[in-house]
Formats: sequence, structure tokens, C-alpha cells
Amino acid sequence: MLMNPRMVMENMMEMVQQAGMGPDVMQRCRAMMFTPIFLDSPAAIRGQAESLGLSEEQKQALLDIENEARQKARAVLTEEQMKKMVPIPDTPMTMMEMCQEMPAKMMPMMQRMMPMMGMMMGGKSQAHRYEAQQDS
Repeated sequence: MLMNPRMVMENMMEMVQQAGMGPDVMQRCRAMMFTPIFLDSPAAIRGQAESLGLSEEQKQALLDIENEARQKARAVLTEEQMKKMVPIPDTPMTMMEMCQEMPAKMMPMMQRMMPMMGMMMGGKSQAHRYEAQQDS
């Protein structure tokens, strides 16, 4: 059964809030969870730098392209919309880095969310698949 992604997100945000995370982290989570990503975008390609064997020059070129796109994207927003955005870090942040920032009390909650993510996608989560492999 597919779950409504918005409902799943709201449940996750409620758990994040109960775990004591601030509004900046919650807004960052929302943005990252609902950001569509093309697998050939500069960020996605940089995320595969090791497996693609990218040179330092290629990584820098992709970062330059991404920074130019970010400047253009911000130019589209009104001043009021810019004020609503959370502070933007100077360097990009992966989901893994964001998870590492979370307090220890968030880890059990994140583990409970894994099955929800799988249900949202219409199948078993990675956690369930791992558990099934361990049982056999």
C-alpha cells in the first residue's frame, strides 16, 4: 500500500520536533526530502565523483556550475521569500552529513522511519530486506 508522501513527511516532522530538533533543521529536512534531483545534475554527478573517477578540475567545474545556478535561483525569489529560507551553509551538505548532525536521541527515530520510507515507495524498506537476509 502506497502512503501519501505528504502524510509520511508530516509524521516524520512531528517525530523530529518531539526529538528536540529546531525549526532550521526541520525546514532543511523538508527541503531535502522534497527536492527532485536529476541524476545528471552537477550535484548528483559530484556525488558519484569516486565511482566516475572525476578529476579535481571536473569536480571544481561542476561546483562552479552549481554555484552559478544557485545565484540564478536566488535571483528569482523575492526579498520576503529569501527571509523565509533557513541560513544557507557555505558548503553543500549531504543527507549523511545532516544525519550525523542529529543528536543521538534522533537515531532510534530515524531507524523507525526506514520502514515508513519503504512503505511510501510501495515496497519493503532496506531495513526489512536486511532483517529478512539476517533471518535466513
